Amino acid sequence: MKLDRLSHGLYLALLFLPLTTMLCSLLNSAAPLPSLALPQSESVTPSLQTSPEQNFTLEPLPTGTSSSGTVDKKVYYVAPFGDDTNAGSLDKPWRTIQKAADSLVAGESVYIREGTYPERVRPKNSGKAGEEIVYMAFPGERVVIDGRNIHLPDDLVGLFEIAHQKHLRVSGLHVINSGPYPDNAAILVINSEHITLENNTTFNSASSGIGVWNSHEIVIAGNTIEQAGVSGGQECITVATTSGFEVRDNLIVDCQKEGIDAKDGSSHGIIVHNVVAHPLKVGIYVDAWDKPTQDITVSRNTVFDSVESSGFAIASEMGGLLSNIRLENNVTYHNHTYGIEVSACCSGDHPMDGIVIVNNTLYQNGIGWGGGIIQDNAQAQQVIIRNNILSQNLTFQIAVAADVPEDSVQVDHNLIDGFRGYEDEVYGEDYLEGEAGFLNPTALDFHLSPTSPAIDQGSPFQAPTTDFDGDLRPFGSGYDIGADEWHKAIYLPLISSELETCPISLCQGSRGVVSAINSDVLGRCNVVKWLFKHLYDLYWREDFL
Repeated sequence: MKLDRLSHGLYLALLFLPLTTMLCSLLNSAAPLPSLALPQSESVTPSLQTSPEQNFTLEPLPTGTSSSGTVDKKVYYVAPFGDDTNAGSLDKPWRTIQKAADSLVAGESVYIREGTYPERVRPKNSGKAGEEIVYMAFPGERVVIDGRNIHLPDDLVGLFEIAHQKHLRVSGLHVINSGPYPDNAAILVINSEHITLENNTTFNSASSGIGVWNSHEIVIAGNTIEQAGVSGGQECITVATTSGFEVRDNLIVDCQKEGIDAKDGSSHGIIVHNVVAHPLKVGIYVDAWDKPTQDITVSRNTVFDSVESSGFAIASEMGGLLSNIRLENNVTYHNHTYGIEVSACCSGDHPMDGIVIVNNTLYQNGIGWGGGIIQDNAQAQQVIIRNNILSQNLTFQIAVAADVPEDSVQVDHNLIDGFRGYEDEVYGEDYLEGEAGFLNPTALDFHLSPTSPAIDQGSPFQAPTTDFDGDLRPFGSGYDIGADEWHKAIYLPLISSELETCPISLCQGSRGVVSAINSDVLGRCNVVKWLFKHLYDLYWREDFL
């Protein structure tokens, strides 16, 4: 039996009150939240290695292994108290991850026990289809690969490097302090295929936190990348000359270069549901460089606080054709120059064809000078700018450079909140003008309120079939403008809107996923906020009531 909305609300309030009380107590305490964050001390000294005397609980894993000295042929173990002459069993583990990397063959896995491993890791063997080789932190334990005292070669290399391999998975590792040269990555994949990198953390890498080059069928999911590119090398997540890639559900924080870059001949990929916070350069970048780069969708991402540049940008820096690129359902705010840029950087030729910028939300971009969306590339053909909300961006909301041919760009069905009269600023066709009608922009909640003029006023042409939260479009009589499709959801009040009390911390998204970064105060202003803000997504939607 379905409850009416009020009764259901009271039921949920009673159900979650004990949990909320517990979380409030935790988040207001002086102690850090180790389950969500790396200790702040990691940026100064490596974690203490686990001593041989430390007792581990020898609990068999679901795969079923023995602690009697015999080892399941498919599961091995590494621990700081181990020895590489051991059998690699649960109670007689190997000492180094590299021993596992030299030993594992298709279908085998290694569980790595808690501790710090001062080593470089390079897998020797490939898996097969249906028989991956898996490198995984033991469940509930924190595994750190620390390159602090490792001098990597002056080349495109990684502290954990997968080269010329197939069907590997790396999960749950913390890879820190890779360097010292500009192309030294934390995790590097090169000339490989069918590789999955999931739920890892990188910190203080000279080049990319995760870099992928000349590869095929790559998944980069659920990772946290912090302070990458510190020596001015590659981007924090780099995907170069790679086809069939997914970059999803990652958190990139304090990046010293671009946050995510798909470039240099990459194709057939998605960049979806990532958060890029406080990058030095562009948050998410798609750049052809000098090779044809095509069929890439950038969707449901959040980028904010770029120090020197834009939230999103697309480019052909050295003349490669960039084609069939979609930017949809993204949210970007408080960036230094633009929210979204169609760039004319950096050579005489920068060809593009088939660029769709649709149903994005752009808010308060531009510091000193800058704005919402700019089409600055006279060589770009078939550019569509449609169904976007542009609210209170500094110098303009939408600008099209004077030398851009009129028939090369279509601007329509956008909501303009704060037209400035800049010389290249345009309204486009079938526009709306007025306040955006966000639910709570002060708290950076860009869902639509029930009275937003954006509701049902968008164009169906080239519109995405879902919104930022993954809800279906259209909901009412038409498509909404902006990243959110209003669904009559009830948004419970936030516990706090004091985002500034967390240095850069962020809670991201629906479907019960909390993304969090390194900081002792990490969730104290966000975990409870996330709980309340996103209960609607689990329980309060119309299809549940």
